[in-house]
Amino acid sequence: MPRIEPTLVPVVADLERGLRQRGVPFGVVGALVPELLLDTRPARMTNDADVMVVVQTLADFETLKDKLAAHGFERTRVPHRLRHTTGGLLDILPYSESIAPDGRLELQDGFVFNMAGFRHVVPHAVPTTIEGGLTLPLAPFSSIVKAVLDRFDDPDAEWVGTAAAERGRIYLEDEHRTHVFELFRWYRLGTGLWR
Repeated sequence: MPRIEPTLVPVVADLERGLRQRGVPFGVVGALVPELLLDTRPARMTNDADVMVVVQTLADFETLKDKLAAHGFERTRVPHRLRHTTGGLLDILPYSESIAPDGRLELQDGFVFNMAGFRHVVPHAVPTTIEGGLTLPLAPFSSIVKAVLDRFDDPDAEWVGTAAAERGRIYLEDEHRTHVFELFRWYRLGTGLWR
């Protein structure tokens, strides 16, 4: 059963409970996806969680962040980041066609995110049960890898995306894993999920 950094377990558990109780669709994106879906995992686990939530307006997003306080989260100075009572960090990005119609999301002046591909996260999420029994909807890794490779005009993008979609997982040799994680790091930087 996949494991995540132990300090993140209460963060994602409280988040999942809070969003489920409010009927808010969501998907885990960011570094947790390859950690949980790759058979060969990175040596170092991420220490935060990145999720996207489906909301219709930015006002709905602000209200949702306030309501998550009942589940142990508080706002930070960064508009898309919440801190859990345990100290764990959560980057939460709102998405819908109405707030990011051109694939770009502006939360505040200077906070613009490339949301390309995010419309596929919830409908194609991969339910993954982690250690402890919690099931999280993960962004499909095939979509993330293909998006990363497309962004860098990699000629293998179509093949990798197809293989990942067919297998549900990508099996990488160590030398290829390093390359994919480097591309993934740049993908996170490009989407604004990098710190």
